Amino acid sequence: MLSTGSLLPACVVTGPPPAPLPELPPQFLDSGRTPQSDDWWRTLGDASLTQAIQTALAANPSVAQVAARLSAAKAAMGQEQASLIPTLTVTANQQASENNETTTFGLSAVYEVDLWGRLRSRRAAAAYSLEAAAFALETARIALISDVATQWHQVATTRATLASIATQQSQYETVLALVEQRLRNGQASAADVLRQRQLVESTRSLAASTRADLAQQRHALDQLLGQPAGTGHAHPTLASAPPVLPAVGIPAETVMRRPDVRGAWAQVAAADRSLAAAIANRFPQFEIGLNISAEPSGSHNLFENWLSSLAATLVGPLVDGGERRAQVAARQAELDEALAAFRETVLSAFGEIQDVLAELAERERQLDSLTRQRALSQAVIDRQTRQLRQGTTDFPSLLDTQISHGLLEREWLATRQQWIAQHIHLHRAVAGPITLEQERPTQ
Repeated sequence: MLSTGSLLPACVVTGPPPAPLPELPPQFLDSGRTPQSDDWWRTLGDASLTQAIQTALAANPSVAQVAARLSAAKAAMGQEQASLIPTLTVTANQQASENNETTTFGLSAVYEVDLWGRLRSRRAAAAYSLEAAAFALETARIALISDVATQWHQVATTRATLASIATQQSQYETVLALVEQRLRNGQASAADVLRQRQLVESTRSLAASTRADLAQQRHALDQLLGQPAGTGHAHPTLASAPPVLPAVGIPAETVMRRPDVRGAWAQVAAADRSLAAAIANRFPQFEIGLNISAEPSGSHNLFENWLSSLAATLVGPLVDGGERRAQVAARQAELDEALAAFRETVLSAFGEIQDVLAELAERERQLDSLTRQRALSQAVIDRQTRQLRQGTTDFPSLLDTQISHGLLEREWLATRQQWIAQHIHLHRAVAGPITLEQERPTQ
């Protein structure tokens, strides 16, 4: 447990000290070889997606809310900074009676000598709270980029699914025409024709439900981009090349790069400085005051009758019913809570990366298997269709193959989408601070 004043010096804020990480394994389950770039979403190879992400970062209301909280933290920091500067007050007073009129001007200055570091600790706490707010904005940006990229590829997958359903329907109609011809030739039964017609109709129904899913997914993408649902004009397409698996690095270093983890540690540092301020508040406060006043008797000697005084005041609690002691206890509890939250954030971050790596490996095996099954299924359909034309096979076996191939095709597309989504999730899980285009230094 941290003790009072153990984290930071009272007078200088230079960034959080080294964080006491929970003990982590020396390496992750797996790792790519390509270093993670700050603008990792560009490695997905889709210029339209990059433009959509830029739009979202500029217009998404959730990110705007976090940015507003950062502005509030900056203002709070300014307030605490002002407490280190003397307060200067100017007064003017005019009194009038039947026989006399008196005008008084005054100037007073008050400065608290920060003997115990109370003001400096409060300023440091505000500085670390500001830093935590900045990391919260980074976290929100990374989450938004990941959400947009994932939703973008979900829309692309559903569009590809619709195209696949249309292709299957065309193939089913070709087989239907063939079965109808065989019926006319007495080589097929009416039941065979009805079963094939039912399969054609089922693809029309499936296409309608898929179009409804696509509309909802497009609406979700519009909202992420900060646009009203249904007003977007994006046409995402499936990526031609697989995403690049990033290098995840050493667990302790990778986890501490994450802005949510760094923000949690900044909250610990802020809580520690608040505790130091609460302890210093139990000691007397020393103030120096200067008062200057003038009471002119006429326009020619307006500022001749000056009076001035310089006073030093020492104010300290005598009896407060234990209020300040309770404040210290409350700040200590907040520090304990922040430390526990930091530990939880670290463990959660490490677990998230491990989970994604494990699922990625299994999704890749599943996708490889489905790819082989898909090719074999298509080969079976082609052979059975030729045999049906030649009259060397029966229709029910082709019908079963058509149905299973349609299911297999959609499963392959869905698995590929999940595989890409896990790549995006891994980029998000190991992402450090990002640099937006408008924030890059000009050459």
